Amino acid sequence: MELGGIILSVVSAVLIMSKGQVLQLVQNANAGEVMILCSSIAWTTYVLIGSVMLRAFTADVIVTWSVLLGTVCFLPFAFYQGMIEVVPHFPWEVWAWFVFLGLFNTALSLSWYYQCMAILGVSRTGIFIGIGPAFGIPLSHIISHETLF
Repeated sequence: MELGGIILSVVSAVLIMSKGQVLQLVQNANAGEVMILCSSIAWTTYVLIGSVMLRAFTADVIVTWSVLLGTVCFLPFAFYQGMIEVVPHFPWEVWAWFVFLGLFNTALSLSWYYQCMAILGVSRTGIFIGIGPAFGIPLSHIISHETLF
């Protein structure tokens, strides 16, 4: 079962990245595809480090520290881009979105992910992330009439 999920994850990612032209994937790789690959490597690293940390800390502690560390890592880029000066002038709707994204899309979802990882294990939990595109792409075609490739 786990192996099937892993294979489905990899095949769906390759199909999406290659737009159905698997053999041309390496020849025509662009910056976006390289970023997707880097994102996958970063997520894998995050999960592997988190799985080790779960032996000593709760999911909430891991998520809190990872979000704080991520914020510290991105602050120099925000200063460099001049974003810090505009932040105080954001309207309340932007701040509401920050709160929503921070609490639900980041803190709650990552906390639940780590709790699942503690119960199910890393590979079983990882399958849920990996099979998302295998279902999301066809559903977006059926529901929203998106093109597949």
